[in-house]
Amino acid sequence: MVRGNLTVLWEKRLHEVEEFRVVNGRFPTYRPHDGNGQDRSEKVLVIWLGRQRTWLRKNTVDPARHHSLDVVLAGWNT
Repeated sequence: MVRGNLTVLWEKRLHEVEEFRVVNGRFPTYRPHDGNGQDRSEKVLVIWLGRQRTWLRKNTVDPARHHSLDVVLAGWNT
């Protein structure tokens, strides 16, 4: 996958998390199997958001992406 496509995918995930938060009033979270199962799309977003938090802790997140996360998803790293 070329870098441009990765950027497009990253921005797509950012806006999917934003939409999830607006619709559900919360960030996506991992929920163990509770009988109802977990929506696969939520699991994808949990994994993506977790990676962003990991990269922030390791100080490897791109500064522009960090800014986008802070602006679009206020409170994402708490």
